[in-house]
Amino acid sequence: MTKINIEEIMEEIRQEIRDKGISGDLLDFSDPSLGGFTVPLFNPQEMLMDLQAVHGNYYVDPVRPLGDGLKGKIKKALRKSVLFYIKPMVEDQNLYNINVLDTLKQMYAYVCAQETYKKRMDRMLERILKENEELREQIEQLKKQQ
Repeated sequence: MTKINIEEIMEEIRQEIRDKGISGDLLDFSDPSLGGFTVPLFNPQEMLMDLQAVHGNYYVDPVRPLGDGLKGKIKKALRKSVLFYIKPMVEDQNLYNINVLDTLKQMYAYVCAQETYKKRMDRMLERILKENEELREQIEQLKKQQ
């Protein structure tokens, strides 16, 4: 078995960075931001809450209640005169919102599946490392017996 020298590998990586002229002013991944918009660390519970909020607010109603009185009557008359134009746009927006919601649901399902897969892989890795250590111990014992 060959020993892996991590320091040597890290020095090779550092040298490659120096050779390529990559500067230290790269993005800091601990606090990623996109043009002033800070990207938070992933939180599956927060993602689920956001998805539920989107689900509750995706529908745009073209005919909202306007109230009574003179203002209400004026608004109703204005709405009647522009509804033929506004309603198709609102329907298109609702269709788009439904498609985005479906996409977000698929993304959430994918993230959940990946989280489950990662947990399973972590357990397998832990088991493999434990078996590896046991095998190394057995090899050492066999070497001592010879």
